[in-house]
Amino acid sequence: MECGARRWHVNHERRPPDSLRPMRREAKQVGKGLGELFSSPNAPEPQDVADAVAKLVATPAGQRPDRVVVDNLTGNPIRAVNEAHVTQRRALMTAFGMSV
Repeated sequence: MECGARRWHVNHERRPPDSLRPMRREAKQVGKGLGELFSSPNAPEPQDVADAVAKLVATPAGQRPDRVVVDNLTGNPIRAVNEAHVTQRRALMTAFGMSV
């Protein structure tokens, strides 16, 4: 059985169906936003990633965080999500009698 996208592509002209237009518009908006971000004065610094990796490698095993965020613009919301993930993962492991 063929997936719908492939079947559409094979049986129709090269113009995507109307149902895909919102996705194309969103993809363009994301691309534009990222382009503006990376060309702005607040653009991410590649050295920040290298520094975070070096710090992670230097941290003794067993003390390393599960996740590391290297993002000065949207990092705080991501850090909050990661902290919630750790809390919920520990609760789940405890519920199943696994050591945390």
